[in-house]
Parts: sequence; C-alpha cells; structure tokens
Amino acid sequence: MKKVLCLMLSIVSMSASAQEDGRAYKSGDFRFDFSIPHFNSLSLNPGGEFREVASGFGGWGAGFEYSYQDRKFLAASCAYVNTYKFFVGIPYTAEYNKVLFSAYANLTDNVTLGSFTLGYGFCYTLNLWQEYTRDLNAINLPTTYSRTYTSNNLGLSLNAWFRAGRSLHFGLIYQPSLLNLNNGISTVYEHSISAGVLWRFKLLNFNAPRQHRIRRI
Repeated sequence: MKKVLCLMLSIVSMSASAQEDGRAYKSGDFRFDFSIPHFNSLSLNPGGEFREVASGFGGWGAGFEYSYQDRKFLAASCAYVNTYKFFVGIPYTAEYNKVLFSAYANLTDNVTLGSFTLGYGFCYTLNLWQEYTRDLNAINLPTTYSRTYTSNNLGLSLNAWFRAGRSLHFGLIYQPSLLNLNNGISTVYEHSISAGVLWRFKLLNFNAPRQHRIRRI
C-alpha cells in the first residue's frame, strides 16, 4: 500500500510540473488517467437463460493515453464496476444475496471538441452474475446455496467526458458486449453504463527535447 501511495504521489507531482506548459492534448503528450466509475447500470444475460438488470455504486479504473496529434489521442485502460446498494460502495450480507459485477480492458481512439472528449473503440469484458444464501444464525455465516454465471465477451467502448478543470473530468461510458467467447464465438448482448469522474495527469511529451520532456520539480 505504501508503494502504491508513493507511486500515485510521484505521478501527481510529475503531472503538476508537466501541465504548467502548453495547451492540453497536444501531439506527443503521454498521460496517466485514474477513474471512479461510481454509478453503474449492468444488463447481463446469464447463460443465455434470462436477463438481469441492476444499478448501484462502486468501481475504479486506470490507464494511459498518448496524443498522436493535437486533440486526438489513443487510450488503453482497465476497470471494474460494481452494483453496491450504498453510495460509498460498502458490501453487505443478507440471507439472500445477488451480485452483478463487470471488469474490462479497452482501447479507444479519442477526439477533443472544446471542453469535451469523445472516444470509441473495442473492449474485452468479464461479466459475473451470482446469487447465494447464507445461514445468518451460524458462526462465520456459511453459504448454503450458490449459483454463478460468468461471460467473457468482446464488444464496443464509447465514452464522453467534460473537462471541468486542469485534470478533472465528468462523463459517461457505454460498453455493449456483442460476442461471447465462453464456448467458441456466439452473439450476445450485455452492457454496462457508468457515470463517473476521471483525472488525467500529463507525465511527459515525447516531441519535446529530451532535457525538457519531464520538468524537474
């Protein structure tokens, strides 16, 4: 945990120095992003047997971006989203429990239009649906029944973000899954929709002279 905190502080320090110079999203920029897809809606089709839709809170993501020309950039990221019932994302246990969860990795091409960035691309998604019961009267709350479905999918990734500050963005991510890879390749429709917060931190510019790529603090 200490190493992770030190890494985050180093990234923020590098970003604060790097962003002092020039406009945002200029050619050669290399950025780190951290996101909190906090409110999520998942629509899953477990085993192709039925459809389950749930909304809730929880999740985080991270990735990297590279501006291949002014106001256009490629982004690669990974994240997971949950559907906890509480705003602070606290899991809870009842006699009957149901979990909908999604984790994904995506690659998108993005364009900047004023204060907005719009992106489209592809994603790999692991979706999980689970229901289980616990004996609340027993020690350690043993599971008395459990059923789980997972799906490995390929699909699209669409996003829209509004830039509210130097690094802060608010936006939406829509990711429909179209191909299921569990047993060969078959068509499927599942999706996740997330509303959240994103921070973009400029680390360096590859087009700058070597001695000026990362400013000394």
